[in-house]
Amino acid sequence: MIRDEVPGPLQSVEESSLSFPAGATKAEKTRLRLEAIEHSGRLVIGRGPRGSHITRVVLSVMLGLLGLLVLVLGAEGFVALAGFVFFGVFSFVVPIVITKRYGQDHRLELTPDRFELIRIEKDVEATVEESWANVTRVTTVSSGHQPASPQFPVVDVFSSTGARSGFSLFSGDPHGARIVFNQQLEVGRWELYELLDAAHQRFRPQDEGATGDQH
Repeated sequence: MIRDEVPGPLQSVEESSLSFPAGATKAEKTRLRLEAIEHSGRLVIGRGPRGSHITRVVLSVMLGLLGLLVLVLGAEGFVALAGFVFFGVFSFVVPIVITKRYGQDHRLELTPDRFELIRIEKDVEATVEESWANVTRVTTVSSGHQPASPQFPVVDVFSSTGARSGFSLFSGDPHGARIVFNQQLEVGRWELYELLDAAHQRFRPQDEGATGDQH
């Protein structure tokens, strides 16, 4: 379910943070987060640190400079064209996209009944909301076609049409049955995957479990 509305008060940093013992493993953090969901009724996971977006912008510009270097060295023909495109895309287009996405405030809220993925942009709150009963499985998807491309957590949910089209808060079909968590959150991608998978296993209705395991 998706809704657009004027946002209410945002969660404070204290509400979105948990204290973990020194040296806690991912499994221990997942267990503590699940306990927080059960005891408090909700766990809020906020946006990732500012440094992550700055680092990606710097790395993109550095890649773009490689294309400029090709032009400076006097490349001609197809190589020169490729260098020009490389320079333009990684020096301007990608940094703009990264900066625009970072300008969107977003958070993930987990409860024993459902999860909500929320984006706030220009004073409008867009929420993707799904019940654990509607989740069929939790998996990952690659952001590119290369083996080294980042993997992002994905939640597959029931669709009235039976289709499995892509959806994220940044792009995709809002009526699809696949939700991609490609936002930079304060919980890393693999920790988030394990948390979503564990929450699905714990909170989904037991009489729906057999359906959720068939894939």
